[in-house]
Amino acid sequence: MTTTEKFLYYAASLIVIVVVGLRLFHLLDPGWGMIAILLCSILTNRVYAQYAGRLAQRNIELEEQLTQHQQL
Repeated sequence: MTTTEKFLYYAASLIVIVVVGLRLFHLLDPGWGMIAILLCSILTNRVYAQYAGRLAQRNIELEEQLTQHQQL
């Protein structure tokens, strides 16, 4: 993961922890808490999707290199 992706992931995770803590002590309206958790879930899913896409592309490149070396 890149530094930006790690930052986004950890920031979203921290927000979720804070929201759950605020909800635990009834300091946050349930509606806003659910919205915050939903948005953070979407953010982390997008980060993971980008990371998985890069890993898949790298895997394809490595498989192509392997087949080229095996043909030699």
